[in-house]
Amino acid sequence: MIVFLTTSDTDILTLERAKSDLPPDLTDTLALNPYALAQDGEEFGRFLDETLPDANLVVARLLGGDKAMGDNFALLEVACRRLSVALVACSGEPTRDAVFERRSTTPAILAQTSFEYLNHGGVVNISNLLRFLSDEALGSEYGYEPPTPLPQDGVYQQGRLDAVPLDEYRRLYCDNERPTVAVLFYRAHWVSGNLEFVDAMLDALERRGCNALPVFCSSLRDGDGAVFRKYLTADDGRAAVDVVICTQSFAMSRNRGPTVADDTDENWDVRILERLDVPILQAIVSTESHAMWEERDIGLSPLDIAMNVALPELDGRIITVPVSFKEGVQNGGTGGDIRRYVPDIEQTESVASLAARYARLTRTPASERKVAIVLSNYPTKAARLGNAVGLDTPASAINLLNAMRDAGYHVEDIPDDGDELMRRLIDRCTYDADFLTPQQMRNAEGRVSTKEYTAQFAAVPTDVRDSMKADWGDPPGEVYVDAGHLFMAGLRLGNVFVGIQPPRGFGENPIAIYHSPE
Repeated sequence: MIVFLTTSDTDILTLERAKSDLPPDLTDTLALNPYALAQDGEEFGRFLDETLPDANLVVARLLGGDKAMGDNFALLEVACRRLSVALVACSGEPTRDAVFERRSTTPAILAQTSFEYLNHGGVVNISNLLRFLSDEALGSEYGYEPPTPLPQDGVYQQGRLDAVPLDEYRRLYCDNERPTVAVLFYRAHWVSGNLEFVDAMLDALERRGCNALPVFCSSLRDGDGAVFRKYLTADDGRAAVDVVICTQSFAMSRNRGPTVADDTDENWDVRILERLDVPILQAIVSTESHAMWEERDIGLSPLDIAMNVALPELDGRIITVPVSFKEGVQNGGTGGDIRRYVPDIEQTESVASLAARYARLTRTPASERKVAIVLSNYPTKAARLGNAVGLDTPASAINLLNAMRDAGYHVEDIPDDGDELMRRLIDRCTYDADFLTPQQMRNAEGRVSTKEYTAQFAAVPTDVRDSMKADWGDPPGEVYVDAGHLFMAGLRLGNVFVGIQPPRGFGENPIAIYHSPE
């Protein structure tokens, strides 16, 4: 029996798919993620005592080398030597780790060749890996093919196992009259067939009238952002897509300081993203189960927040919601737990809807776009309107309005300066109850009728509606309501509405409520 220890769950999924192509004597290959063994202090001991004695060979493909298993790797080495079980150690990174390979008990060529099979990935390579190790280390005569290179990046088409040339995909599956949304995902999902969450996103985009362009790669940094130039940019240097949905973790940027407008290598990502100039939505692929996300008050784990929220924000990606979760599925014969990414259909539909709306906005002339600028107002006093520590928010708003007008947006009657903007806002209408008059409420620029509000409110989940009614009463409530309308304070300047942050506190301590998670 061969034992395959891998820190990549996609390797286990690939092995499961390869089982049908293996000789009968190799179908009992056991695949385990050492992280799962390490969760229980006694679990690894049971593995050494009960499982390892039945093994002929152990392959350890570990991200981070022996550090991935801590002290357990040394225990594994000792046990393999004591039991005369061959041990092959190779890196889980895209580059070889010669130091880790020397921990193998087999000739060096076995670890080097095993790395090549695993680094290329896919069903054919993992099947030939097991045949190769069985023949060369255990004396069988199954025969095997050398490692087969697979594309490091490419375009995926549902139902096809090979990568599709970009020109062919655009010719067959893209309509020039429809907006195009690129979906970026990891190559490991492609080679392992772990694509259910990708397929769900593609289907959701197609139903919303978008061309979906699915692109896989190992890292967005590869080739200094080559995937952006190769698949998302046209020959003239302009974007060939309207929106990007990225499911990959971490940041593209190597910069951790202020952005600099130079041509140094470490700034490649800034230049590429500026040239692309389209919205990039971060669709979160959680490394945990849906149940864990649902039970935790903050939702995502600290690790997921770091990898899929905080770091991607450094690139300016627009963070959305988790669209898939890592779930345990029926064990098909690999021996270890099989975990794959399962889509959350409701949230996938939400992100696809958002992408489609961004795509329509991208194709809408600037003069027809409608924009709201909302100024902070905490606490709800006219004297605190637009406040910000160390910043002149009103002057910034004026600069923004002038820049929008110069960029082709329909902006009218821009105040001369920040002081005039503040005077006009306060004279028109604010939320400061000490100065608010019936005349100002009737003249408020933004007004939502009770009928319109009630129709929107009906679409909110029942538990949320009940909670809102308990705090605010029947819709639209009794706060800032005049003549059957909920009013919104602000000014309309052409297609731009400069509004004031509405108060969201209630009861005896409205300021404290600002920081309530409810």
